[in-house]
Amino acid sequence: MKNLTGHTSAETAFIIADYPHGFTARCKKRMWIEHSPKHGERIVSQTTKPYLTHDVWQTPKKSTYDLMKFLVVEEITGHIKSDAFSMYDAARFEAFLAKGYTLTERQTKLVERIKQLFANKAQAQEASATV
Repeated sequence: MKNLTGHTSAETAFIIADYPHGFTARCKKRMWIEHSPKHGERIVSQTTKPYLTHDVWQTPKKSTYDLMKFLVVEEITGHIKSDAFSMYDAARFEAFLAKGYTLTERQTKLVERIKQLFANKAQAQEASATV
């Protein structure tokens, strides 16, 4: 899987030109990652009205927040999916990082902070075990 980067607003969104709408209609769909300093990141998607000759974008649909979100292209089908990371434990964190996604500068800083938190937690557990 390959992640898509740089899609952070409606103006810079990833656009799917031929997206199904219902059984027979086709429309455009755009997707991007929205960031909130308080809450994290979420996926926003928006489609056009299918029966008009010009593009009229409908109301955006917004996912729930996670620490990090990624737009991912499946290599076999070419479908766009999202992948997310919420902080649970060090093993899941390392498995998520092993996927090799391209990180933004903000995400890289967040990863470093999370690694430090897990290191501090491990040190605290070792210290309490030896006492």
